[in-house]
Amino acid sequence: MDFVKIFFHFNKHQKCKQLNTGIGWCDKCFTKQIGQEYLSDDVFEQIKYFIYCDLTEEQKLLIDKLILNEELKEHYKKYGLCRKCKQPKTDDYWCNLCNAKQFQQNFKNWTS
Repeated sequence: MDFVKIFFHFNKHQKCKQLNTGIGWCDKCFTKQIGQEYLSDDVFEQIKYFIYCDLTEEQKLLIDKLILNEELKEHYKKYGLCRKCKQPKTDDYWCNLCNAKQFQQNFKNWTS
């Protein structure tokens, strides 16, 4: 199998089979999913001080109980919370939800 075939084979999102836009990440699926479900303020308040990459067993159980959406849970466990929008980040240094909102707000300032 050549490099291109390997790249495209291993970089397809499992749910929609589209190319990932990051490691295990698909804009299409996450945008659909995040538009339908958010972490509530109550959930955020309960987990905001957790160190997502060093959770205790008790914290892991609480996360499993509080975050029912599997994709949100997976993103939280990998990247933690965005302090601005109170949702799981989509990368170590990136929050897709905040970036999309910022793009939307600044779109009128763009010229073609």
